[in-house]
Amino acid sequence: MELFPTKRNPWLIAGAFAAGYLVVCEAYIWISDEVARRLAGSMEEMTRIAQLKGAIFVFATALLIFAAIGWLLQRIARHEQAAYCQREAMLLSEQRAMAGVFAASIAHDMNNLLVILRGEVALLQGGITPTSEGVKHLDLAGQSLLALARRLMDLGRNAVGTAVEAVDLSRECRELVGLARKHQRVGECTLETEVTPGLHLRAKAVLLRQALLNLLLNAADATGGTGRILMRVFPKDEAACIEVHDNGPGIPDGVRERLFTPFYTTKARGSGLGLLSVKMCVEEHGGTVTVETSSILKGACFRLLLPLVSPAAAGSLP
Repeated sequence: MELFPTKRNPWLIAGAFAAGYLVVCEAYIWISDEVARRLAGSMEEMTRIAQLKGAIFVFATALLIFAAIGWLLQRIARHEQAAYCQREAMLLSEQRAMAGVFAASIAHDMNNLLVILRGEVALLQGGITPTSEGVKHLDLAGQSLLALARRLMDLGRNAVGTAVEAVDLSRECRELVGLARKHQRVGECTLETEVTPGLHLRAKAVLLRQALLNLLLNAADATGGTGRILMRVFPKDEAACIEVHDNGPGIPDGVRERLFTPFYTTKARGSGLGLLSVKMCVEEHGGTVTVETSSILKGACFRLLLPLVSPAAAGSLP
């Protein structure tokens, strides 16, 4: 809705109104003077008529200005209301689109955990005696699934979901590597770790766990499911540095800038949501994520930097 149904210069329109107003005023003055001369029999009557026509002119002009300003303000109010409604509609559309991306990302992470659970169940159905480590991995995957399901429900209430808690990053990474080895995409890879003990974070553990799992699965895909993967965890400048190296073909410079874009993927059957989950997790924890060529395995290297806290501060969280 436009304020004026025209594309012309507003100064030209204002000039036309001003010119019309001058013509009307000149015509009024000339006509009223002629009428006054014919009706007035003396100078006193001429003076009274002049005062009367002046009062009529002021009243008529005030009435005209009142009507014009009222009409203009009404049009402006309608224009602003329409613009406000358009902004609200666009904001609502963007919120729904973002909620859809978040939901798709969470569903992607849940699918990774379900693959691990199905693999463990298949082993049990095959008659393999469950080990304490296998039961622990099943429990960890189940807890992560429950947390992701809660986060998906919280998404409908405009909440980010999952609570901040004390996380022993060193232990978390070691357990996650054991869990990742159960995934069919990682099963034939050589998965190695170099983890510095005693690193603690204030973090949303389920998000961090899924971000790291996505990095390991992507590294496995990059090597064709049979290569080498190295996870390194060490302190760096008051931050925890998490690196995932692989010996795959690496990532070209032109592709790296688009890797974290929603639904962008270089895989034939990829969803483009795994690295988006990594990016959202890192940003939510005030960290950074970069990708470069691995100096160790010569493939790709994804590096996460997350702020560290002392064990005492981490333990003080409710």
